[in-house]
Amino acid sequence: MRFHQLDDDGTFTPSLEKIPLNEWLDQILPEQNDPNITIRQLIRSVCDQDGGAHVDQKSNAGVHKINSREKWIYCVSQYIEKELCTYISQAL
Repeated sequence: MRFHQLDDDGTFTPSLEKIPLNEWLDQILPEQNDPNITIRQLIRSVCDQDGGAHVDQKSNAGVHKINSREKWIYCVSQYIEKELCTYISQAL
């Protein structure tokens, strides 16, 4: 699967070329503090710290420093849900 790139405003823009999953996960989220946080790190923090398969009490790569962490969790999850629903409906 391929996913839309983030633009400078932090929007997954359909007019931009889709990129492979590994590249997509390694995109840096705009509007955050140092260190730079990637989509992959955000997803890991939700899985590891917020009650995924296990709970890790340690902070994960500075993700707790994101100014708008909840916004990014919502934004990424909404985008992925839409893309996966489209992909599954086309496969059926």
